[in-house]
Amino acid sequence: MDTRRSFLHEVAFASALAAAISGEAEAQPSAKKTQEFWDAYFDEAERTDDRPTKDAEASSHLDEKKIVNFLQATDGGLRFSSDIAPKELLNPQEENVVVTVNPGHFRPSSEDHVLIQKSRGSQVRLDWFQKQPLMNLVAPMAWSGLAAWSPVRIDETTKKPTKAPLPPNLTDLSFRDPNAPNAKANNQVILMGGAGKMAVNVTAVRINSKVDAALKATVDYSSIVAPYFGFAPLAIPALRAFTQLIGYLYHRESVLMNAIPIGIVATQSAKAVPGPVNRVNMVSGWYLAVPDDHAGKLKDSMSQLLLDDKSGGWLVHKDADKNLTPAARGQDTRVPDITYMSMNVKVEPLSDVEKRQAKGDA
Repeated sequence: MDTRRSFLHEVAFASALAAAISGEAEAQPSAKKTQEFWDAYFDEAERTDDRPTKDAEASSHLDEKKIVNFLQATDGGLRFSSDIAPKELLNPQEENVVVTVNPGHFRPSSEDHVLIQKSRGSQVRLDWFQKQPLMNLVAPMAWSGLAAWSPVRIDETTKKPTKAPLPPNLTDLSFRDPNAPNAKANNQVILMGGAGKMAVNVTAVRINSKVDAALKATVDYSSIVAPYFGFAPLAIPALRAFTQLIGYLYHRESVLMNAIPIGIVATQSAKAVPGPVNRVNMVSGWYLAVPDDHAGKLKDSMSQLLLDDKSGGWLVHKDADKNLTPAARGQDTRVPDITYMSMNVKVEPLSDVEKRQAKGDA
């Protein structure tokens, strides 16, 4: 897989083969609903105007209880992204920005952990989309990462298989250029005009054993379905094809978090452009993605909770014993039993990043 072209051919061939193999399954209501969700998902991802998303249309493809809320972690506790004031946003001389994205930690609630155990697998997916292209001759691009729970993991202490899958370490999830898959990962998302879109989706899944077995006997697709997979950047239609392949390979059994791509504004001028009221205000710092039915569990303790930078994004109580391991602090009973995914972002003017890279700095 040395070039994007060969990669796309591999995805297209595997997708077509998987579609033929699982043709009968596509008639099932659950498969049809999943397909409708991703159709609506990419329709929104490719939309570049500032009209509000048609709420009725979007909500028909979402589990409203699992719609993602975004919160920012500050020294004073958690706050919803809507509470970030416009004056806090970047105000660069130019409008284009770079958002450096570092996924942190995923933790399911005890209830969601049972769902994942039942299906024997889970996928955590993070997508970013441009609204404006880098050049007029190039379509808007996407950055995407997928982390999966394997059906079986080896316990590092006992060296034996665990009875249930373990959470993926999202720090291993990086965006990579499909033109150079062996190159160093670069988790920098370029948002022209200071605005873009983002989505987090987490599902409990079960592998489609018939499709998996048939594909393995026909084509080597291991390079495009891995525990950690990332693109940076990729054309949106190509990402749609990859998503279709994943849909054939895995049955989507339970939704833990879902989102149609939501608007991101990272500059004051982008915020001033009329748009949907639910856009995420983005400044540098740690963020928490939480399903709607769990967000309410945070309301009485938001001022007492922090995202621990040194541990890679565990949600911890501010008075937790720092001598404990990050995992132990994260399981503190004072931390609400919620499902969440954390990520750290850094927002910078594009010109600053270009000057730094020209000097040979990362």
